[in-house]
Formats: sequence, C-alpha cells, structure tokens
Amino acid sequence: MIPRFEPGDIIYIDPSQRQKINGKFVIARLVNENSTTFKQLQIIDGKIYLQALNPNYTPEMKFTHVNQDCEIIGTVVWHIKPV
Repeated sequence: MIPRFEPGDIIYIDPSQRQKINGKFVIARLVNENSTTFKQLQIIDGKIYLQALNPNYTPEMKFTHVNQDCEIIGTVVWHIKPV
C-alpha cells in the first residue's frame, strides 16, 4: 500500500482551522516537548491522539496521547503529489 503522504508532496495548511476534529491532518505543536509535528488527529473515547503517518512506526509508537499541551497550528486543506 502506498503511503498517503510521501517526501516531495506539497501540503497547504490553513492556520485559521485550529479545531481538534477527528481524522483531520494537522500541524501540531507539543508545548511540553517544544516540537512541531505533522500527524493525523484521532479522538478515541474522548481522548486526543496524534497518529504517526510513517508506515514504519511500530504499533506502540503509532499513536501519541496528548492533552492540553497540544496546540493545533493549522489543518491540511490541500495536498498535491508532483508529477
């Protein structure tokens, strides 16, 4: 199965879309870790997780549980695969 996002793909982020919506691809800042990441947001049983997009991650590393320390910087609104 081909990964949804690959190196060289272009993504456009809308910084006005900062809501935590299940299934959306987001740029998130993890305040406690002082890092920024591109992941898919998952809400499971009311808990917020960031799902790794790299298919090589092991199952225990695939989901990162986050809480108030997660700030959504923006949501992916467009994805382009170069020819």
